[in-house]
Amino acid sequence: MAKIAIIGGRDSILGFTSMGIEIFPVQNEQEALRESTRLVKEEKDVYAIIFITDDLAAGIDKQLEALKKEITLLPAIVIIPSHKGSLGLATQKIRKMVEKALGADILSK
Repeated sequence: MAKIAIIGGRDSILGFTSMGIEIFPVQNEQEALRESTRLVKEEKDVYAIIFITDDLAAGIDKQLEALKKEITLLPAIVIIPSHKGSLGLATQKIRKMVEKALGADILSK
């Protein structure tokens, strides 16, 4: 059975344990990249979704995109806000995907 994981600062992710999500606390972007790479490559077919807080994902965006290209189906790597609030990274990514799919930015204000 596939599981859900979350990578981020301890304060941002600790509450997710109550929902049965496995937490992987990290202290910086490089640890977040190392942990996400390990979960994708070494824990293959274990996790269906890997959440990463946007405060850590912002600095390793290019590496995460490269990692996503190696994934055929699962796990999905999803960026979520941390306890500090959103940096808007996930919104930017969704906007780019919609614009690429439709040929126009329909999500602009």
